[in-house]
Amino acid sequence: MRTLSEAEQWWHYSRQCAAALHAGLSPTPVSVFGPVLEPGETALVTASVGYARFCGTNANYTSMPLIVAGRPAVMVGALAVQGLVNHRRKAAAQRQAAPQWRWHQTSSVIVTTDRLLCATRPHGLVSLWFGDCTEFHPDLQQWTLTLNFGSIAPVRFSGVATPALSLFSAHGIFGEAWADDPRLAALLS
Repeated sequence: MRTLSEAEQWWHYSRQCAAALHAGLSPTPVSVFGPVLEPGETALVTASVGYARFCGTNANYTSMPLIVAGRPAVMVGALAVQGLVNHRRKAAAQRQAAPQWRWHQTSSVIVTTDRLLCATRPHGLVSLWFGDCTEFHPDLQQWTLTLNFGSIAPVRFSGVATPALSLFSAHGIFGEAWADDPRLAALLS
């Protein structure tokens, strides 16, 4: 008998959980140790996933000072080189500061009935409350889940556990209406 890959195991688990939720059954809780959950909050799944944030950053550059003495042709050439170098440094700083996916890392995530708890290097333990979610973008084919919470930089999860994160996040955000989202239909087929 063939052993299922980790991706296949997560996919089957996600489909089983989706069928149970669709049938009106409550998710099976898991035990977590460390984070303190709110009264009535239950942990549903823990996983390691890819984590990134979409944001810009401050990127400064300093222009290269130039002091040249000599013939006019040498001075004009030096000023042209200085202008080119400064232009390239400024353009590189602007590219670096532009909004893009940053802080790529593997994060331990706990999905609860109320939020996602993410252990991140730059910010420690981050709570992403379903009640604060303003955008929900699951992509089961690409194994990603992108969420926006309005006041913070959008977050993207990636990896084999994202179908389960997508399912439980949708259930936390939309309640029973999660099953109406066509992007999650593959979990019910």
